[in-house]
Amino acid sequence: MMSNLDKSSAIKIFTTISALLLLLISFTTVFEMINYTQIIVCLYLAMFSLVIILLNISPYITEKYISKVFPFLTGHLGRAAVYLIVASFCFADEFGNFGKFNGFLMFICAGLSIYIYAYVPLIPPNTNIQIYYPEEA
Repeated sequence: MMSNLDKSSAIKIFTTISALLLLLISFTTVFEMINYTQIIVCLYLAMFSLVIILLNISPYITEKYISKVFPFLTGHLGRAAVYLIVASFCFADEFGNFGKFNGFLMFICAGLSIYIYAYVPLIPPNTNIQIYYPEEA
């Protein structure tokens, strides 16, 4: 049985690989020069994939920069929302089957991020904590 830390690390690795594939797809589509709109969408996808990669690799960058620019990415629900938005862009016809496959992977990443939010506690429960409430006068 995997511990919660192992599950979280495995999901981060899976999400980072999906974001690297997304970066590769967006750069290859930019250089095909389809039209200006598609180039802008590809550049946005490249930017979001770089943010996702930095978010999963470096906690220092997450705390120092990303939490200031994108504060909703510090929680798992915000990350899941971004993964869903990015995945929806991948289903355009210009990206081909590889882009649709990567969009499916990003949907899985969003589902896993929601799973972490719902079922994996971030702080393990401690049974030795005693809570004192002030007495009413």
